[in-house]
Amino acid sequence: MTGLRAKFTECTSSIIPSARAAMALAEIASAYRDREMFLDAAMCGIAGHRNAWGQTPAELAPQLLLGAVNDLQAFLRTHTSRDWRRVMGLHLFASHGPGLRWWSHPSQTREVAHAVDAVRTEYYQLVMELADQHPSAGALHVSGFQRRGTLEAEWEPVFPGHEVEPCGTTWGQDGIRFVGMGSAFHVLLSLGDYGGAHVVSQSAPEALITPGLVGWSIGAHAIETGDDTRFIEAAEEFAKDSHDRPDRGMAAWSSINQDLWAPHFRSRGLISRACASPSQAVKHVREADEVLPRDGGGWHSPVAHRYAHAIKAVRSFVDTDRDGIAAARTGYERGLRFDVPTAIDDHVLQFVARLESLAGLGEGDRWIHQLQEVTVLLDRMPIFGENEKRAITDSLNQAVPTSLLGLRQGWEYTGFEAVCREEQLHRILLALFRAEARVPSFSQVRHGPIEYGKDIVVCRESNGRRVLSMYSVKRGEIKKGNWNAEVRPQLEEMFQVPLEALGLPASIDEQEGILVCNAHVSPYAEPIVRGWMQDQFMKFGRTYRIMHIDDLVNYVRDNQLGGALRNALRQEGLFE
Repeated sequence: MTGLRAKFTECTSSIIPSARAAMALAEIASAYRDREMFLDAAMCGIAGHRNAWGQTPAELAPQLLLGAVNDLQAFLRTHTSRDWRRVMGLHLFASHGPGLRWWSHPSQTREVAHAVDAVRTEYYQLVMELADQHPSAGALHVSGFQRRGTLEAEWEPVFPGHEVEPCGTTWGQDGIRFVGMGSAFHVLLSLGDYGGAHVVSQSAPEALITPGLVGWSIGAHAIETGDDTRFIEAAEEFAKDSHDRPDRGMAAWSSINQDLWAPHFRSRGLISRACASPSQAVKHVREADEVLPRDGGGWHSPVAHRYAHAIKAVRSFVDTDRDGIAAARTGYERGLRFDVPTAIDDHVLQFVARLESLAGLGEGDRWIHQLQEVTVLLDRMPIFGENEKRAITDSLNQAVPTSLLGLRQGWEYTGFEAVCREEQLHRILLALFRAEARVPSFSQVRHGPIEYGKDIVVCRESNGRRVLSMYSVKRGEIKKGNWNAEVRPQLEEMFQVPLEALGLPASIDEQEGILVCNAHVSPYAEPIVRGWMQDQFMKFGRTYRIMHIDDLVNYVRDNQLGGALRNALRQEGLFE
Protein backbone atom coordinates (compact mmCIF):
# COMPACT_ATOMS: atom_id res chain seq x y z
CA MET A 1 0.00 0.00 0.00
CA THR A 2 2.75 2.42 0.84
CA GLY A 3 4.08 1.95 -2.70
CA LEU A 4 0.79 3.22 -4.12
CA ARG A 5 0.90 6.20 -1.80
CA ALA A 6 4.46 7.01 -2.90
CA LYS A 7 3.40 6.86 -6.54
CA PHE A 8 0.45 9.16 -5.77
CA THR A 9 2.79 11.67 -4.08
CA GLU A 10 5.12 11.57 -7.09
CA CYS A 11 2.29 12.08 -9.61
CA THR A 12 0.85 15.06 -7.70
CA SER A 13 4.16 16.80 -6.97
CA SER A 14 3.77 19.20 -9.92
CA ILE A 15 1.00 21.70 -10.61
CA ILE A 16 1.52 21.40 -14.38
CA PRO A 17 -1.18 19.21 -16.02
CA SER A 18 0.17 16.01 -17.48
CA ALA A 19 -1.59 13.21 -19.36
CA ARG A 20 1.12 10.81 -18.25
CA ALA A 21 0.50 11.64 -14.58
CA ALA A 22 -3.28 11.43 -15.12
CA MET A 23 -2.99 7.92 -16.58
CA ALA A 24 -0.73 6.84 -13.72
CA LEU A 25 -3.23 8.18 -11.19
CA ALA A 26 -6.00 6.28 -12.98
CA GLU A 27 -4.01 3.07 -12.47
CA ILE A 28 -3.46 3.87 -8.78
CA ALA A 29 -7.19 4.57 -8.38
CA SER A 30 -7.97 1.22 -10.00
CA ALA A 31 -5.63 -0.56 -7.57
CA TYR A 32 -7.35 1.03 -4.56
CA ARG A 33 -10.76 0.27 -6.08
CA ASP A 34 -9.85 -3.42 -6.38
CA ARG A 35 -9.07 -3.39 -2.64
CA GLU A 36 -12.44 -1.65 -1.97
CA MET A 37 -10.61 1.43 -0.63
CA PHE A 38 -13.07 3.66 -2.39
CA LEU A 39 -12.25 6.97 -0.68
CA ASP A 40 -8.59 6.64 -1.62
CA ALA A 41 -9.54 5.61 -5.17
CA ALA A 42 -11.75 8.71 -5.43
CA MET A 43 -8.93 11.00 -4.30
CA CYS A 44 -6.63 9.52 -6.95
CA GLY A 45 -9.34 9.97 -9.59
CA ILE A 46 -9.89 13.61 -8.62
CA ALA A 47 -6.14 14.31 -8.78
CA GLY A 48 -5.99 12.55 -12.15
CA HIS A 49 -8.93 14.58 -13.43
CA ARG A 50 -7.07 17.81 -12.64
CA ASN A 51 -3.99 16.56 -14.49
CA ALA A 52 -6.08 15.52 -17.50
CA TRP A 53 -7.59 18.98 -18.13
CA GLY A 54 -6.67 20.12 -21.63
CA GLN A 55 -4.70 16.95 -22.34
CA THR A 56 -5.20 14.21 -24.89
CA PRO A 57 -7.04 11.96 -25.15
CA ALA A 58 -9.92 14.36 -24.44
CA GLU A 59 -12.08 11.64 -22.90
CA LEU A 60 -9.53 11.03 -20.13
CA ALA A 61 -10.71 13.94 -17.94
CA PRO A 62 -14.42 13.01 -17.86
CA GLN A 63 -13.60 9.33 -17.37
CA LEU A 64 -11.47 10.09 -14.31
CA LEU A 65 -14.08 12.40 -12.78
CA LEU A 66 -16.92 9.96 -13.39
CA GLY A 67 -14.84 7.18 -11.87
CA ALA A 68 -14.09 9.33 -8.82
CA VAL A 69 -17.76 10.19 -8.28
CA ASN A 70 -18.72 6.52 -8.60
CA ASP A 71 -16.03 5.64 -6.05
CA LEU A 72 -17.43 8.26 -3.67
CA GLN A 73 -20.91 6.82 -4.05
CA ALA A 74 -19.52 3.35 -3.31
CA PHE A 75 -17.71 4.70 -0.25
CA LEU A 76 -20.85 6.39 1.10
CA ARG A 77 -22.84 3.18 0.59
CA THR A 78 -20.34 1.00 2.43
CA HIS A 79 -19.03 3.42 5.09
CA THR A 80 -22.15 4.18 7.09
CA SER A 81 -20.49 5.29 10.33
CA ARG A 82 -21.34 8.87 11.33
CA ASP A 83 -17.71 9.91 11.68
CA TRP A 84 -15.06 12.26 10.28
CA ARG A 85 -14.22 9.87 7.46
CA ARG A 86 -17.77 10.06 6.16
CA VAL A 87 -17.58 13.84 6.44
CA MET A 88 -14.60 13.71 4.07
CA GLY A 89 -16.49 11.55 1.55
CA LEU A 90 -19.53 13.84 1.62
CA HIS A 91 -17.30 16.91 1.19
CA LEU A 92 -15.51 15.46 -1.84
CA PHE A 93 -18.81 14.47 -3.50
CA ALA A 94 -20.35 17.91 -2.91
CA SER A 95 -17.20 19.62 -4.20
CA HIS A 96 -16.57 17.58 -7.34
CA GLY A 97 -19.96 16.14 -8.25
CA PRO A 98 -21.06 19.41 -9.95
CA GLY A 99 -18.11 19.04 -12.35
CA LEU A 100 -20.03 16.29 -14.14
CA ARG A 101 -22.14 19.01 -15.76
CA TRP A 102 -19.34 19.67 -18.25
CA TRP A 103 -19.81 16.25 -19.81
CA SER A 104 -23.35 15.24 -18.84
CA HIS A 105 -26.29 15.43 -21.19
CA PRO A 106 -28.41 18.53 -20.39
CA SER A 107 -31.23 16.27 -19.19
CA GLN A 108 -28.87 14.77 -16.59
CA THR A 109 -27.58 18.03 -15.11
CA ARG A 110 -30.68 18.44 -12.94
CA GLU A 111 -30.12 14.95 -11.52
CA VAL A 112 -26.55 15.91 -10.68
CA ALA A 113 -27.80 19.06 -8.91
CA HIS A 114 -30.35 17.11 -6.85
CA ALA A 115 -27.75 14.51 -5.84
CA VAL A 116 -25.28 17.21 -4.78
CA ASP A 117 -27.92 19.03 -2.75
CA ALA A 118 -28.84 15.80 -0.97
CA VAL A 119 -25.20 15.20 -0.09
CA ARG A 120 -24.79 18.77 1.13
CA THR A 121 -27.82 18.35 3.35
CA GLU A 122 -26.40 15.20 4.92
CA TYR A 123 -23.02 16.92 5.30
CA TYR A 124 -24.71 19.75 7.24
CA GLN A 125 -26.56 17.31 9.49
CA LEU A 126 -23.43 15.27 10.23
CA VAL A 127 -21.29 18.33 10.98
CA MET A 128 -23.95 19.59 13.39
CA GLU A 129 -23.98 16.17 15.11
CA LEU A 130 -20.18 16.15 15.46
CA ALA A 131 -20.23 19.74 16.74
CA ASP A 132 -22.42 18.76 19.69
CA GLN A 133 -20.25 19.12 22.82
CA HIS A 134 -17.16 19.59 20.63
CA PRO A 135 -14.57 22.09 22.00
CA SER A 136 -14.32 23.72 18.52
CA ALA A 137 -18.05 23.84 17.87
CA GLY A 138 -17.80 27.44 16.64
CA ALA A 139 -15.51 26.38 13.77
CA LEU A 140 -17.86 23.55 12.83
CA HIS A 141 -20.88 25.83 13.02
CA VAL A 142 -19.49 28.95 11.34
CA SER A 143 -15.83 29.55 10.47
CA GLY A 144 -14.91 26.17 8.96
CA PHE A 145 -12.16 23.65 9.62
CA GLN A 146 -9.59 21.50 7.82
CA ARG A 147 -8.94 17.81 7.35
CA ARG A 148 -5.32 16.70 7.57
CA GLY A 149 -4.03 13.49 6.06
CA THR A 150 -3.03 11.58 2.97
CA LEU A 151 -3.98 8.33 1.32
CA GLU A 152 -4.67 5.37 3.60
CA ALA A 153 -5.16 7.78 6.54
CA GLU A 154 -8.05 8.67 8.80
CA TRP A 155 -8.00 12.38 7.87
CA GLU A 156 -8.20 13.96 11.30
CA PRO A 157 -9.96 17.33 11.79
CA VAL A 158 -7.84 20.46 12.29
CA PHE A 159 -9.08 23.81 13.65
CA PRO A 160 -6.62 26.55 12.59
CA GLY A 161 -8.43 29.44 14.30
CA HIS A 162 -9.14 31.46 11.14
CA GLU A 163 -11.87 31.34 8.50
CA VAL A 164 -11.28 28.33 6.26
CA GLU A 165 -12.01 28.49 2.56
CA PRO A 166 -14.09 25.43 1.60
CA CYS A 167 -12.26 23.21 -0.93
CA GLY A 168 -8.97 25.09 -0.48
CA THR A 169 -5.99 22.71 -0.34
CA THR A 170 -2.49 23.24 1.04
CA TRP A 171 0.38 20.78 1.11
CA GLY A 172 2.60 19.80 4.00
CA GLN A 173 5.55 17.41 4.19
CA ASP A 174 5.47 13.74 3.09
CA GLY A 175 2.36 14.20 0.96
CA ILE A 176 0.25 15.46 3.87
CA ARG A 177 -2.63 17.63 2.67
CA PHE A 178 -4.80 20.16 4.48
CA VAL A 179 -8.26 20.30 2.85
CA GLY A 180 -10.63 23.17 3.64
CA MET A 181 -14.01 21.97 4.88
CA GLY A 182 -17.13 24.10 4.87
CA SER A 183 -18.95 24.80 8.10
CA ALA A 184 -22.66 24.21 8.64
CA PHE A 185 -23.12 27.93 7.96
CA HIS A 186 -21.32 27.67 4.60
CA VAL A 187 -23.42 24.69 3.56
CA LEU A 188 -26.75 26.34 4.39
CA LEU A 189 -25.72 29.39 2.35
CA SER A 190 -24.89 27.13 -0.62
CA LEU A 191 -28.33 25.51 -0.27
CA GLY A 192 -30.06 28.90 -0.18
CA ASP A 193 -31.39 28.32 3.35
CA TYR A 194 -30.70 31.87 4.54
CA GLY A 195 -32.97 31.72 7.55
CA GLY A 196 -31.21 28.60 8.82
CA ALA A 197 -27.80 30.10 8.03
CA HIS A 198 -28.56 33.17 10.12
CA VAL A 199 -29.74 31.05 13.07
CA VAL A 200 -26.59 28.89 12.94
CA SER A 201 -24.33 31.96 12.75
CA GLN A 202 -26.02 33.46 15.79
CA SER A 203 -25.51 30.23 17.74
CA ALA A 204 -21.74 30.88 17.68
CA PRO A 205 -21.26 34.67 17.36
CA GLU A 206 -17.68 34.32 18.63
CA ALA A 207 -16.86 32.46 15.39
CA LEU A 208 -17.84 35.44 13.20
CA ILE A 209 -14.18 36.38 13.02
CA THR A 210 -13.94 38.04 9.57
CA PRO A 211 -15.85 40.76 7.72
CA GLY A 212 -16.98 38.11 5.24
CA LEU A 213 -18.56 35.92 7.90
CA VAL A 214 -20.18 38.92 9.59
CA GLY A 215 -21.38 40.18 6.23
CA TRP A 216 -22.98 36.85 5.34
CA SER A 217 -24.61 36.54 8.76
CA ILE A 218 -26.19 39.98 8.36
CA GLY A 219 -26.86 39.42 4.67
CA ALA A 220 -28.64 36.10 5.29
CA HIS A 221 -30.93 37.87 7.75
CA ALA A 222 -31.52 40.66 5.24
CA ILE A 223 -32.45 38.20 2.48
CA GLU A 224 -34.83 36.43 4.86
CA THR A 225 -36.51 39.61 6.12
CA GLY A 226 -36.07 42.02 3.20
CA ASP A 227 -34.77 44.70 5.58
CA ASP A 228 -33.04 47.35 3.42
CA THR A 229 -30.91 48.62 6.33
CA ARG A 230 -29.58 45.12 6.94
CA PHE A 231 -28.63 44.81 3.27
CA ILE A 232 -26.60 48.01 3.54
CA GLU A 233 -24.99 46.85 6.80
CA ALA A 234 -23.94 43.61 5.08
CA ALA A 235 -22.48 45.57 2.16
CA GLU A 236 -20.45 47.71 4.56
CA GLU A 237 -19.05 44.60 6.26
CA PHE A 238 -18.03 43.02 2.95
CA ALA A 239 -16.36 46.29 1.93
CA LYS A 240 -14.15 46.08 5.05
CA ASP A 241 -12.57 42.84 3.85
CA SER A 242 -9.34 44.32 2.52
CA HIS A 243 -6.08 42.44 2.09
CA ASP A 244 -4.31 44.75 4.54
CA ARG A 245 -6.86 44.73 7.36
CA PRO A 246 -5.03 44.39 10.72
CA ASP A 247 -6.79 41.21 11.88
CA ARG A 248 -6.27 39.17 8.70
CA GLY A 249 -2.94 37.62 9.71
CA MET A 250 -1.77 34.88 7.34
CA ALA A 251 -5.23 33.64 6.40
CA ALA A 252 -5.98 33.31 2.69
CA TRP A 253 -7.68 36.28 1.05
CA SER A 254 -9.51 37.07 -2.17
CA SER A 255 -11.21 40.22 -3.41
CA ILE A 256 -14.62 38.59 -3.93
CA ASN A 257 -16.18 40.25 -0.88
CA GLN A 258 -15.16 43.71 -2.03
CA ASP A 259 -15.65 43.21 -5.76
CA LEU A 260 -18.83 41.10 -5.84
CA TRP A 261 -20.68 40.81 -2.55
CA ALA A 262 -20.39 44.40 -1.28
CA PRO A 263 -22.00 45.82 -4.48
CA HIS A 264 -24.51 42.95 -4.60
CA PHE A 265 -25.88 43.64 -1.12
CA ARG A 266 -25.70 47.41 -1.61
CA SER A 267 -27.82 47.01 -4.74
CA ARG A 268 -30.38 44.90 -2.88
CA GLY A 269 -30.51 47.49 -0.12
CA LEU A 270 -31.18 50.27 -2.62
CA ILE A 271 -34.03 48.45 -4.34
CA SER A 272 -35.58 47.25 -1.06
CA ARG A 273 -36.23 50.79 0.22
CA ALA A 274 -39.80 51.89 0.73
CA CYS A 275 -41.26 53.66 -2.33
CA ALA A 276 -43.60 56.61 -2.02
CA SER A 277 -44.59 56.38 -5.70
CA PRO A 278 -44.04 54.23 -8.82
CA SER A 279 -41.69 56.88 -10.23
CA GLN A 280 -39.55 56.54 -7.10
CA ALA A 281 -39.51 52.76 -7.63
CA VAL A 282 -38.12 53.38 -11.12
CA LYS A 283 -35.40 55.53 -9.56
CA HIS A 284 -34.54 52.75 -7.08
CA VAL A 285 -34.28 50.19 -9.90
CA ARG A 286 -31.85 52.40 -11.80
CA GLU A 287 -29.73 53.01 -8.72
CA ALA A 288 -29.68 49.29 -7.89
CA ASP A 289 -28.41 48.44 -11.36
CA GLU A 290 -25.80 51.21 -11.46
CA VAL A 291 -23.89 50.02 -8.38
CA LEU A 292 -23.48 46.47 -9.69
CA PRO A 293 -20.11 45.62 -11.24
CA ARG A 294 -20.18 44.55 -14.86
CA ASP A 295 -19.26 40.89 -15.40
CA GLY A 296 -19.42 40.30 -11.65
CA GLY A 297 -16.26 42.25 -11.01
CA GLY A 298 -14.31 39.26 -12.34
CA TRP A 299 -16.09 36.75 -10.08
CA HIS A 300 -18.93 34.35 -10.76
CA SER A 301 -21.61 33.17 -8.36
CA PRO A 302 -24.99 31.75 -9.45
CA VAL A 303 -26.76 33.87 -6.81
CA ALA A 304 -25.14 37.14 -7.87
CA HIS A 305 -25.34 36.23 -11.57
CA ARG A 306 -29.10 35.65 -11.48
CA TYR A 307 -29.79 38.82 -9.53
CA ALA A 308 -27.55 41.08 -11.64
CA HIS A 309 -28.98 40.04 -15.01
CA ALA A 310 -32.58 40.13 -13.80
CA ILE A 311 -32.07 43.66 -12.46
CA LYS A 312 -30.31 44.66 -15.70
CA ALA A 313 -33.31 43.44 -17.68
CA VAL A 314 -35.77 45.37 -15.50
CA ARG A 315 -33.65 48.52 -15.63
CA SER A 316 -33.39 48.24 -19.43
CA PHE A 317 -37.16 47.82 -19.63
CA VAL A 318 -37.93 50.92 -17.59
CA ASP A 319 -35.42 52.79 -19.78
CA THR A 320 -37.27 51.44 -22.87
CA ASP A 321 -34.00 49.86 -23.99
CA ARG A 322 -34.95 46.62 -25.73
CA ASP A 323 -31.34 45.99 -26.77
CA GLY A 324 -30.37 46.13 -23.10
CA ILE A 325 -32.94 43.45 -22.24
CA ALA A 326 -31.58 41.23 -25.02
CA ALA A 327 -28.05 41.76 -23.70
CA ALA A 328 -29.19 40.78 -20.19
CA ARG A 329 -30.74 37.59 -21.56
CA THR A 330 -27.69 36.55 -23.58
CA GLY A 331 -25.37 37.40 -20.69
CA TYR A 332 -27.46 35.27 -18.37
CA GLU A 333 -27.43 32.33 -20.79
CA ARG A 334 -23.66 32.67 -21.21
CA GLY A 335 -23.14 32.48 -17.46
CA LEU A 336 -25.17 29.29 -17.17
CA ARG A 337 -22.28 27.43 -18.80
CA PHE A 338 -20.52 27.68 -15.44
CA ASP A 339 -23.47 26.43 -13.37
CA VAL A 340 -25.82 23.50 -13.08
CA PRO A 341 -29.11 24.97 -14.41
CA THR A 342 -32.01 24.75 -11.99
CA ALA A 343 -35.71 25.50 -12.01
CA ILE A 344 -34.82 28.98 -10.71
CA ASP A 345 -32.89 29.65 -13.91
CA ASP A 346 -35.92 28.59 -15.97
CA HIS A 347 -38.06 31.17 -14.14
CA VAL A 348 -35.49 33.94 -14.57
CA LEU A 349 -35.06 33.27 -18.29
CA GLN A 350 -38.83 33.19 -18.82
CA PHE A 351 -39.14 36.46 -16.90
CA VAL A 352 -36.48 38.18 -19.02
CA ALA A 353 -37.92 36.77 -22.26
CA ARG A 354 -41.40 38.07 -21.38
CA LEU A 355 -39.94 41.48 -20.57
CA GLU A 356 -38.27 41.51 -23.98
CA SER A 357 -41.56 40.59 -25.64
CA LEU A 358 -43.45 43.22 -23.66
CA ALA A 359 -40.89 45.87 -24.64
CA GLY A 360 -41.58 45.09 -28.30
CA LEU A 361 -45.25 46.07 -28.13
CA GLY A 362 -46.47 49.18 -29.87
CA GLU A 363 -49.27 51.62 -29.40
CA GLY A 364 -52.68 49.96 -29.38
CA ASP A 365 -51.34 46.51 -28.52
CA ARG A 366 -52.95 44.61 -25.68
CA TRP A 367 -50.32 44.88 -22.98
CA ILE A 368 -52.25 44.40 -19.71
CA HIS A 369 -52.42 40.60 -20.01
CA GLN A 370 -48.71 40.36 -20.86
CA LEU A 371 -47.82 42.60 -17.92
CA GLN A 372 -49.82 40.28 -15.66
CA GLU A 373 -47.84 37.29 -16.95
CA VAL A 374 -44.56 39.10 -16.20
CA THR A 375 -45.80 39.87 -12.67
CA VAL A 376 -46.75 36.21 -12.09
CA LEU A 377 -43.27 35.08 -13.17
CA LEU A 378 -41.72 37.69 -10.87
CA ASP A 379 -43.77 36.37 -7.95
CA ARG A 380 -42.42 32.84 -8.55
CA MET A 381 -38.76 33.84 -8.48
CA PRO A 382 -37.10 33.22 -5.11
CA ILE A 383 -34.11 35.39 -6.01
CA PHE A 384 -36.02 38.50 -4.87
CA GLY A 385 -37.58 39.31 -1.53
CA GLU A 386 -41.01 40.85 -1.10
CA ASN A 387 -39.72 44.43 -0.92
CA GLU A 388 -37.64 43.93 -4.05
CA LYS A 389 -40.59 42.40 -5.91
CA ARG A 390 -42.78 45.31 -4.83
CA ALA A 391 -40.30 47.86 -6.19
CA ILE A 392 -39.95 45.98 -9.47
CA THR A 393 -43.72 45.62 -9.84
CA ASP A 394 -44.24 49.35 -9.18
CA SER A 395 -41.54 50.27 -11.69
CA LEU A 396 -43.11 48.02 -14.34
CA ASN A 397 -46.57 49.48 -13.68
CA GLN A 398 -45.02 52.90 -14.21
CA ALA A 399 -42.89 51.98 -17.22
CA VAL A 400 -45.35 50.00 -19.37
CA PRO A 401 -48.03 52.69 -19.81
CA THR A 402 -45.33 55.35 -20.17
CA SER A 403 -43.56 53.32 -22.83
CA LEU A 404 -46.64 52.31 -24.78
CA LEU A 405 -48.82 55.36 -24.27
CA GLY A 406 -46.52 58.22 -23.38
CA LEU A 407 -43.43 57.50 -25.52
CA ARG A 408 -45.11 58.22 -28.82
CA GLN A 409 -43.62 58.64 -32.25
CA GLY A 410 -41.54 61.79 -32.35
CA TRP A 411 -40.18 61.67 -28.81
CA GLU A 412 -36.69 61.91 -30.29
CA TYR A 413 -37.52 65.38 -31.63
CA THR A 414 -38.61 66.51 -28.19
CA GLY A 415 -35.40 65.18 -26.71
CA PHE A 416 -33.08 66.92 -29.18
CA GLU A 417 -35.06 70.17 -29.03
CA ALA A 418 -34.79 70.19 -25.22
CA VAL A 419 -31.00 70.60 -25.42
CA CYS A 420 -30.23 74.13 -24.28
CA ARG A 421 -26.40 74.17 -24.36
CA GLU A 422 -23.97 73.08 -27.04
CA GLU A 423 -21.86 71.24 -24.47
CA GLN A 424 -24.86 69.00 -23.75
CA LEU A 425 -25.31 68.29 -27.45
CA HIS A 426 -21.60 67.39 -27.69
CA ARG A 427 -21.93 64.77 -24.96
CA ILE A 428 -25.18 63.35 -26.35
CA LEU A 429 -23.77 63.00 -29.87
CA LEU A 430 -20.55 61.40 -28.62
CA ALA A 431 -22.60 58.84 -26.64
CA LEU A 432 -24.61 58.02 -29.79
CA PHE A 433 -21.51 57.65 -31.96
CA ARG A 434 -19.92 55.31 -29.43
CA ALA A 435 -23.09 53.20 -29.24
CA GLU A 436 -23.12 52.46 -32.97
CA ALA A 437 -23.18 48.82 -34.06
CA ARG A 438 -19.52 49.13 -35.09
CA VAL A 439 -17.68 51.11 -32.45
CA PRO A 440 -15.49 53.87 -33.96
CA SER A 441 -11.72 53.37 -33.87
CA PHE A 442 -11.42 56.93 -32.52
CA SER A 443 -13.97 59.38 -31.07
CA GLN A 444 -13.36 62.52 -29.06
CA VAL A 445 -14.93 65.86 -28.13
CA ARG A 446 -12.47 68.55 -29.27
CA HIS A 447 -14.53 71.60 -28.31
CA GLY A 448 -12.41 74.35 -26.83
CA PRO A 449 -10.41 77.49 -27.62
CA ILE A 450 -8.18 75.69 -30.18
CA GLU A 451 -10.66 73.26 -31.70
CA TYR A 452 -10.29 74.71 -35.25
CA GLY A 453 -13.92 74.03 -36.03
CA LYS A 454 -13.84 70.43 -34.85
CA ASP A 455 -16.24 70.04 -31.91
CA ILE A 456 -16.27 66.24 -32.27
CA VAL A 457 -14.10 63.96 -34.38
CA VAL A 458 -14.95 60.33 -35.15
CA CYS A 459 -12.91 57.86 -37.20
CA ARG A 460 -14.87 54.96 -38.67
CA GLU A 461 -13.94 52.12 -40.99
CA SER A 462 -16.24 51.61 -43.98
CA ASN A 463 -15.59 49.13 -46.78
CA GLY A 464 -11.95 48.88 -45.79
CA ARG A 465 -11.45 52.67 -45.80
CA ARG A 466 -10.84 54.92 -42.80
CA VAL A 467 -13.19 57.91 -42.84
CA LEU A 468 -12.58 60.85 -40.50
CA SER A 469 -15.81 62.72 -39.73
CA MET A 470 -15.31 66.21 -38.26
CA TYR A 471 -18.42 67.64 -36.62
CA SER A 472 -19.18 71.28 -35.94
CA VAL A 473 -22.10 71.30 -33.51
CA LYS A 474 -24.54 74.19 -33.18
CA ARG A 475 -27.66 74.59 -31.11
CA GLY A 476 -30.70 76.11 -32.69
CA GLU A 477 -31.37 77.39 -36.20
CA ILE A 478 -28.57 78.32 -38.61
CA LYS A 479 -29.31 81.84 -39.79
CA LYS A 480 -27.51 84.21 -42.19
CA GLY A 481 -26.00 86.19 -39.34
CA ASN A 482 -24.37 83.33 -37.41
CA TRP A 483 -23.49 81.55 -40.67
CA ASN A 484 -21.29 84.38 -41.89
CA ALA A 485 -19.90 85.41 -38.52
CA GLU A 486 -19.28 82.04 -36.86
CA VAL A 487 -20.28 78.85 -38.63
CA ARG A 488 -18.62 79.24 -42.06
CA PRO A 489 -15.16 80.25 -40.73
CA GLN A 490 -15.17 77.27 -38.36
CA LEU A 491 -16.12 74.85 -41.15
CA GLU A 492 -13.24 76.17 -43.27
CA GLU A 493 -10.80 75.72 -40.39
CA MET A 494 -11.71 72.01 -40.25
CA PHE A 495 -9.64 71.31 -43.36
CA GLN A 496 -7.15 74.18 -43.09
CA VAL A 497 -5.71 72.91 -39.79
CA PRO A 498 -4.85 69.15 -39.86
CA LEU A 499 -5.98 67.06 -36.91
CA GLU A 500 -3.19 65.67 -34.78
CA ALA A 501 -4.42 63.44 -31.98
CA LEU A 502 -2.93 60.55 -30.05
CA GLY A 503 -4.77 57.35 -30.85
CA LEU A 504 -5.89 58.46 -34.31
CA PRO A 505 -5.00 55.87 -37.00
CA ALA A 506 -1.90 56.84 -38.95
CA SER A 507 -3.58 56.77 -42.37
CA ILE A 508 -6.92 58.43 -43.15
CA ASP A 509 -8.45 57.62 -46.54
CA GLU A 510 -11.22 60.21 -46.51
CA GLN A 511 -12.30 63.30 -44.54
CA GLU A 512 -15.68 64.96 -44.30
CA GLY A 513 -16.99 68.03 -42.53
CA ILE A 514 -20.43 67.80 -40.95
CA LEU A 515 -22.50 70.67 -39.60
CA VAL A 516 -24.86 69.36 -36.90
CA CYS A 517 -27.73 71.36 -35.45
CA ASN A 518 -30.78 70.43 -33.40
CA ALA A 519 -33.00 72.58 -35.66
CA HIS A 520 -32.69 73.48 -39.38
CA VAL A 521 -30.91 75.88 -41.68
CA SER A 522 -33.02 79.00 -42.15
CA PRO A 523 -34.69 79.24 -45.60
CA TYR A 524 -32.88 82.60 -46.08
CA ALA A 525 -29.48 81.06 -45.30
CA GLU A 526 -30.01 77.76 -47.13
CA PRO A 527 -29.08 78.97 -50.69
CA ILE A 528 -25.91 80.57 -49.35
CA VAL A 529 -24.91 77.44 -47.43
CA ARG A 530 -25.61 75.14 -50.39
CA GLY A 531 -23.65 77.37 -52.78
CA TRP A 532 -20.70 77.57 -50.40
CA MET A 533 -20.58 73.77 -50.00
CA GLN A 534 -20.58 73.26 -53.77
CA ASP A 535 -17.84 75.87 -54.17
CA GLN A 536 -15.67 74.17 -51.53
CA PHE A 537 -15.99 70.83 -53.30
CA MET A 538 -15.23 72.24 -56.77
CA LYS A 539 -12.23 74.33 -55.68
CA PHE A 540 -10.65 72.22 -52.93
CA GLY A 541 -12.31 68.78 -53.11
CA ARG A 542 -13.66 69.22 -49.59
CA THR A 543 -16.78 67.24 -48.68
CA TYR A 544 -19.33 68.87 -46.38
CA ARG A 545 -22.82 67.87 -45.37
CA ILE A 546 -25.50 69.03 -42.96
CA MET A 547 -27.08 66.89 -40.23
CA HIS A 548 -30.20 68.76 -39.08
CA ILE A 549 -32.74 67.56 -36.54
CA ASP A 550 -34.62 65.32 -39.00
CA ASP A 551 -31.33 63.67 -39.97
CA LEU A 552 -30.48 63.16 -36.28
CA VAL A 553 -33.81 61.45 -35.60
CA ASN A 554 -33.47 59.21 -38.65
CA TYR A 555 -29.90 58.38 -37.66
CA VAL A 556 -31.14 57.26 -34.23
CA ARG A 557 -33.96 55.16 -35.69
CA ASP A 558 -31.93 53.61 -38.52
CA ASN A 559 -29.16 52.55 -36.14
CA GLN A 560 -31.52 51.44 -33.32
CA LEU A 561 -29.98 53.93 -30.90
CA GLY A 562 -33.18 54.82 -29.03
CA GLY A 563 -31.89 53.34 -25.78
CA ALA A 564 -28.55 55.15 -26.11
CA LEU A 565 -30.32 58.45 -26.80
CA ARG A 566 -32.62 58.06 -23.81
CA ASN A 567 -29.68 57.27 -21.53
CA ALA A 568 -27.70 60.25 -22.85
CA LEU A 569 -30.68 62.59 -22.43
CA ARG A 570 -31.25 61.20 -18.95
CA GLN A 571 -27.64 61.95 -18.00
CA GLU A 572 -28.28 65.57 -18.95
CA GLY A 573 -31.52 65.71 -16.96
CA LEU A 574 -33.60 65.95 -20.14
CA PHE A 575 -35.49 62.65 -19.94
CA GLU A 576 -37.38 61.03 -17.08
